[in-house]
Amino acid sequence: MTSFDGLLVMLIFIGGLLFIISFVIIRNGINHIDENAEHNEDDEDFVYEEVKNKILELNEYGEYLKTELDGKHKELLFLYQMINEKEKEIRRTDPIPERPQEPESLQDMNLNAVSQKEVEAYKDIHYNKKILDMSLAGYSNQEIAKRLNIGTGQVELVLNLFK
Repeated sequence: MTSFDGLLVMLIFIGGLLFIISFVIIRNGINHIDENAEHNEDDEDFVYEEVKNKILELNEYGEYLKTELDGKHKELLFLYQMINEKEKEIRRTDPIPERPQEPESLQDMNLNAVSQKEVEAYKDIHYNKKILDMSLAGYSNQEIAKRLNIGTGQVELVLNLFK
């Protein structure tokens, strides 16, 4: 028998014991119900009023939460609108540079004799030069990555390698 089985048996035993105890309590409680029937009518009215008050308080709190959420939602929409306007303004004032030009044709560069690894190395060198030039021009890592359509991690790697 594993420790899990022992734990399971113990939990079953405790559950059975609680069942028996609750049965005894309920049996004793039925006898007291008759004695307390007169007091229960007054208690029911009191409990009803308490429940009614709690429901009204919850309703007020729900209305408060609704107004707060509506306010936050409007604020968020306003911020999104501002972001979109700024993005449009940036695109109008600073056009995105063209992507680095790919080789025009395979025949012009005699790529029949050049392997794919050499082509990739050429592209990497071209990107590295652009990254370094843009960094020296004052662009941030995020701007460089966005303009060259590459990841910011690649931009940071290149800048750290050549510094």
